[in-house]
Amino acid sequence: EIYLAGGVPQYVSSNVARELLGEYLLAHKVISQGELAMALAMMPHFGGKLGDTLVGLGLMKPLDVFRLLSRQVRDKIVDVCTWQKGLYRFFRGRTNPREAFPLGLDAFEVLGAGATSIGEVTMQAWAQTVAQKRPVVTANPRVVPEAFRLGNFQRQVCQELDGRGTVRELVSRIGSVEERLTWLRTLYLLTETDLAEFDPA
Repeated sequence: EIYLAGGVPQYVSSNVARELLGEYLLAHKVISQGELAMALAMMPHFGGKLGDTLVGLGLMKPLDVFRLLSRQVRDKIVDVCTWQKGLYRFFRGRTNPREAFPLGLDAFEVLGAGATSIGEVTMQAWAQTVAQKRPVVTANPRVVPEAFRLGNFQRQVCQELDGRGTVRELVSRIGSVEERLTWLRTLYLLTETDLAEFDPA
């Protein structure tokens, strides 16, 4: 479950064990297995919250808990962007029933990171479906390409999208396989966020 407030990620919950905060901290070698076990045992004395428990036991500083919790939420959303199958539903107006605090996440940066994490097989399959289409930048976009914080590459790709070349033709001009994949991911991000579109002509 991903909760958004004003378009910004606010809270993410998961039933996947490795995505629980404790497992995340273990994987990043922030705490040990013994420290996690002790914190879990003491959680009822700290309101049932692992972060508060770790701080209360002196195992972590509040700022570090905040920083790592924000990173974990970001990483989980980025991971969702790489899923190749499944179903999703969007519920407008739903509020997060759990206590949460602003994480300071940049929604555009998260989307940019999600797009650059999409697997090669998925991108190549998408490229086949749009190979003969001619991409063109959208007039008067709501945000600039730089909003996704991926450097100048997005702006460079936008400059190539004049509606004259097909996706296949544009990709064929790129040398390395890795650069082609980066270009496709960027085009996918631009078209999915309405910064570019495929010319119907």
